[in-house]
Amino acid sequence: IKWIGSSEIIFSATNGTKVHYYRVPATGGDVTPVYEGNWALGSWSMCSKFGRIAFIKQSPKHPADIFVADVAEGTFGEPVKVTDLNPQVKNWKLAKVETIKWKTKDGFEVEGILTYPVGYEKGKKYHLVTRIHGGPSGAFTLGFGASMWNGSQYFAGRGWAMLMPNPRGSIGRGDKFEQANIDDWGGGDYQDIIDGVDKVIEMGIADKDKLSVM
Repeated sequence: IKWIGSSEIIFSATNGTKVHYYRVPATGGDVTPVYEGNWALGSWSMCSKFGRIAFIKQSPKHPADIFVADVAEGTFGEPVKVTDLNPQVKNWKLAKVETIKWKTKDGFEVEGILTYPVGYEKGKKYHLVTRIHGGPSGAFTLGFGASMWNGSQYFAGRGWAMLMPNPRGSIGRGDKFEQANIDDWGGGDYQDIIDGVDKVIEMGIADKDKLSVM
């Protein structure tokens, strides 16, 4: 959370599988997005004196880099990329990544990040790895899939698909969703994950006889 001038606050928040910046009047009122897209924004620092923000941005096709933008009350300038920390990635074959959704029997909508195998062929079924996050108040977001938390591009490069579900108990879907697994660990949250696996099987991507979990 940072002040913009004396009348506005800017903050970052997880929204489903994305991490964005938002602003709100210091006296309260409507929350408005200032920088949205299919990415995850990370650590950031702001200099109010010079009206500039520096932050880390990454997406499924782009590893983390530093961006800067001009910021003032009511405005957020177009970010400019100032680093290129992993130029070798431009020459890599990267997998398709998308957020998928499914409904639970008790009315929740659950999201998960699905990474397709590199060279995916429609109609062909693949080994599916399901990656479960800890917390439980955490969430998988649309970052680059080459870390200890998200190794999806590693598996995709070897011809496997990966599902990273955000079951009940995860952040980014409101208080009710985050608190829905209290006194029910391994109950509804487990079923949310299994329903997500079934969704990928129904999509014709996962081979029901080749399923792994980590």
